[in-house]
Amino acid sequence: MFREPFRRSPLSGTLERVNGARVGYARCSTDEQDVWNDPFGRLFLQSLAMVAEFEANIGHQRTREGMALAKKNGKLKGKQSKLPEPARRSIRRRYAEGEVSLADLATEYSVGRSTIHHIIHGASENPG
Repeated sequence: MFREPFRRSPLSGTLERVNGARVGYARCSTDEQDVWNDPFGRLFLQSLAMVAEFEANIGHQRTREGMALAKKNGKLKGKQSKLPEPARRSIRRRYAEGEVSLADLATEYSVGRSTIHHIIHGASENPG
């Protein structure tokens, strides 16, 4: 896969800010002030960025594996309903019979109108 030249990489903006702040690293072979623009400086920063990206990816992988294991064991169930099933049945029945409005039900149950709307018009298996 072809990669764009270093000057266009996301790291180049960071490199420019670091260089502008006059931050450097110690090297025995040179006394240059602009050490981040030489090939060794670029390699050093790209290596650090690569290790940081690798560590982030390992963390994401572990999170996904943990969530898969929790789901397999029945511990990861997604967002839970704000109202118990008997209350949701009552809301559907009362709204269908025309007893109360959607806004009145929201006030009565201390939830948003969107929650009531999802209970009435959404799929019954989705949490409200």
